[in-house]
Amino acid sequence: MLSASDVLKILEEIPLWKVVSTLPKRVAELERKIAALEATQTARPSGRTGRECPFCDSQMKVTSEHDDPTFGFAGVKSHIMQCPNCDKMAQRQYDPKKGYVG
Repeated sequence: MLSASDVLKILEEIPLWKVVSTLPKRVAELERKIAALEATQTARPSGRTGRECPFCDSQMKVTSEHDDPTFGFAGVKSHIMQCPNCDKMAQRQYDPKKGYVG
Protein backbone atom coordinates (compact mmCIF):
# COMPACT_ATOMS: atom_id res chain seq x y z
CA MET A 1 0.00 0.00 0.00
CA LEU A 2 1.23 3.49 -0.89
CA SER A 3 1.63 6.16 1.72
CA ALA A 4 0.78 9.82 1.18
CA SER A 5 4.45 10.70 0.86
CA ASP A 6 4.87 8.03 -1.84
CA VAL A 7 1.94 9.48 -3.77
CA LEU A 8 3.40 12.99 -3.50
CA LYS A 9 6.77 11.77 -4.79
CA ILE A 10 5.06 10.19 -7.79
CA LEU A 11 3.02 13.34 -8.45
CA GLU A 12 6.15 15.52 -8.32
CA GLU A 13 7.45 13.59 -11.33
CA ILE A 14 4.47 14.68 -13.45
CA PRO A 15 5.11 18.05 -15.19
CA LEU A 16 1.46 19.11 -15.02
CA TRP A 17 1.39 18.49 -11.25
CA LYS A 18 4.32 20.86 -10.84
CA VAL A 19 2.29 23.59 -12.53
CA VAL A 20 -0.87 22.79 -10.55
CA SER A 21 0.99 22.79 -7.25
CA THR A 22 2.16 26.38 -7.84
CA LEU A 23 -1.35 27.71 -8.54
CA PRO A 24 -2.31 28.72 -4.97
CA LYS A 25 0.79 30.90 -4.67
CA ARG A 26 0.24 32.39 -8.15
CA VAL A 27 -3.43 33.12 -7.45
CA ALA A 28 -2.57 34.82 -4.17
CA GLU A 29 0.04 36.98 -5.94
CA LEU A 30 -2.43 37.93 -8.69
CA GLU A 31 -5.04 38.84 -6.08
CA ARG A 32 -2.51 41.13 -4.39
CA LYS A 33 -1.71 42.78 -7.73
CA ILE A 34 -5.39 43.29 -8.52
CA ALA A 35 -5.99 44.83 -5.09
CA ALA A 36 -3.05 47.19 -5.64
CA LEU A 37 -4.37 48.22 -9.06
CA GLU A 38 -7.87 48.77 -7.73
CA ALA A 39 -6.46 50.94 -4.95
CA THR A 40 -4.74 53.19 -7.51
CA GLN A 41 -7.80 53.64 -9.72
CA THR A 42 -9.01 57.21 -9.82
CA ALA A 43 -12.18 57.10 -7.81
CA ARG A 44 -14.43 60.12 -7.64
CA PRO A 45 -13.34 62.04 -4.53
CA SER A 46 -15.96 62.17 -1.81
CA GLY A 47 -18.24 65.15 -2.15
CA ARG A 48 -18.05 65.09 -5.95
CA THR A 49 -21.40 64.74 -7.71
CA GLY A 50 -20.46 64.43 -11.38
CA ARG A 51 -22.07 67.81 -12.07
CA GLU A 52 -18.84 69.75 -11.70
CA CYS A 53 -17.97 72.05 -14.59
CA PRO A 54 -14.87 70.78 -16.42
CA PHE A 55 -13.69 74.37 -16.82
CA CYS A 56 -14.28 76.08 -13.46
CA ASP A 57 -15.45 73.24 -11.15
CA SER A 58 -18.76 74.97 -10.27
CA GLN A 59 -21.95 72.89 -10.04
CA MET A 60 -23.59 72.71 -13.45
CA LYS A 61 -27.36 72.78 -13.96
CA VAL A 62 -29.24 70.27 -16.15
CA THR A 63 -30.89 72.14 -19.02
CA SER A 64 -32.25 69.12 -20.90
CA GLU A 65 -32.52 65.38 -20.57
CA HIS A 66 -33.18 62.64 -23.12
CA ASP A 67 -32.59 58.91 -23.47
CA ASP A 68 -28.95 58.17 -24.17
CA PRO A 69 -28.60 57.14 -27.85
CA THR A 70 -26.50 54.10 -26.97
CA PHE A 71 -27.65 53.01 -23.51
CA GLY A 72 -31.14 54.50 -23.34
CA PHE A 73 -32.65 51.00 -23.48
CA ALA A 74 -31.05 50.40 -20.04
CA GLY A 75 -32.48 53.59 -18.54
CA VAL A 76 -29.36 55.73 -19.04
CA LYS A 77 -30.09 59.38 -19.78
CA SER A 78 -28.07 62.02 -21.55
CA HIS A 79 -27.97 65.34 -19.70
CA ILE A 80 -27.10 68.62 -21.34
CA MET A 81 -25.70 70.83 -18.59
CA GLN A 82 -24.79 74.50 -18.35
CA CYS A 83 -22.50 76.14 -15.84
CA PRO A 84 -24.05 79.20 -14.15
CA ASN A 85 -20.57 80.53 -13.38
CA CYS A 86 -18.75 80.41 -16.75
CA ASP A 87 -21.74 79.63 -19.03
CA LYS A 88 -19.97 76.62 -20.62
CA MET A 89 -22.02 73.61 -21.75
CA ALA A 90 -21.32 69.90 -21.27
CA GLN A 91 -23.07 66.62 -21.96
CA ARG A 92 -22.98 63.79 -19.41
CA GLN A 93 -24.42 60.30 -19.20
CA TYR A 94 -26.62 59.78 -16.18
CA ASP A 95 -27.60 56.37 -14.85
CA PRO A 96 -30.40 56.69 -12.28
CA LYS A 97 -28.96 53.68 -10.41
CA LYS A 98 -25.33 54.87 -10.34
CA GLY A 99 -25.35 58.61 -10.90
CA TYR A 100 -23.18 60.32 -13.48
CA VAL A 101 -21.07 57.93 -15.55
CA GLY A 102 -17.48 58.73 -16.40
